Amino acid sequence: GAYDPELFANYGYGSSEIPVASSLQSANILGERGLEGGAGIRGLFPRLGGSWEIGYTGDSLETNSSIESLSPRYRASVTANVEVPLLRDLLVNEPWVEVQLSGLQEESAFDQFRAVLLEVVRDIEFNYWRLVASEQNLRVAETSLDTAHALLELTAAQYEVGTVSKVEVTEARAGVAEREVNRIRADNTFRNAQDELIDRIFGPRLTPTSDLLIRPSDAPEVVDYAVDIEAITARAFERRPELAIARRAVDQEELRVQIAKNQRLPELDVVGSYGYSGLAGRENSDRLFIPRDSDGVGNPDPQVPLLIDRRYGATDDDLFDASGARSWSLRANLSVPLGNVRARSLARTRELELRRARTLLKRTEQ
Repeated sequence: GAYDPELFANYGYGSSEIPVASSLQSANILGERGLEGGAGIRGLFPRLGGSWEIGYTGDSLETNSSIESLSPRYRASVTANVEVPLLRDLLVNEPWVEVQLSGLQEESAFDQFRAVLLEVVRDIEFNYWRLVASEQNLRVAETSLDTAHALLELTAAQYEVGTVSKVEVTEARAGVAEREVNRIRADNTFRNAQDELIDRIFGPRLTPTSDLLIRPSDAPEVVDYAVDIEAITARAFERRPELAIARRAVDQEELRVQIAKNQRLPELDVVGSYGYSGLAGRENSDRLFIPRDSDGVGNPDPQVPLLIDRRYGATDDDLFDASGARSWSLRANLSVPLGNVRARSLARTRELELRRARTLLKRTEQ
């Protein structure tokens, strides 16, 4: 977007009256009324730096000045301007760096999405198998409780016939109570696992009256397989989104270091301009005519009418024509900041941020 060309236009009207005292001016008040306007297109050079502009300007002037031959007078011009840096902002400039940073940030945002997605999938799988395990533990607790009840009935029957003491019956009852507590705990763990898995999957869509129950259908399988540490580490270095984000953070800081170092340079810009101009208008009835002695014996020349087209559109006839009025200019602008403390400090800061980003990448790899 920084390199999108921009259309521009302006239009204005002005009127002024100036008191004058001149032998060349018949009126004591110089009055002028004029219209002026222009339009064009401008923009920035990609990567190179600098700017360009192509514009058309026109104006008309009505005046009672005796020394102005035309009233109204029409003028028009087409001009192309170019400004190119030679030191600061050459090849490394703010718009170009912003474009590059935006691209890296877009890729980092996608990697951040991948990281969040991996985390969500991992948490759902973890909570699913936690639910499977808690369901198995609940079944074990229920079976253990049933076994304890059976043992209590058997011990009570044996006590009735006198084969065991009352202490053993009490111990059997304590075993039932203990297994009842274990079953309650296992049931709570199972319900918590249900809630956590439901929240992971349906969280944003849950309401206070939601009544859901998940029954896991997959049983865990334990498969032994050989692990190639070097291969899986290399794949992790290649595919892990955390590492991709850390690497792009290093790339971003390297770009910031480049532009910070570039801003320490003096500013030296070359500015060029090239254009054509045209003129038209009507002869001013108030203009002053100064006769010349044409034959050397005191016979002045008659007043000769001006051979200039009266139409405003005629101002464009000589534009881009070899016989038209051309103008061009070329100049250099030099600016050297004394001390340049801000630019040098920013460059040191960016270098430290780059070191930090590289250290963070190493820590992430470790």
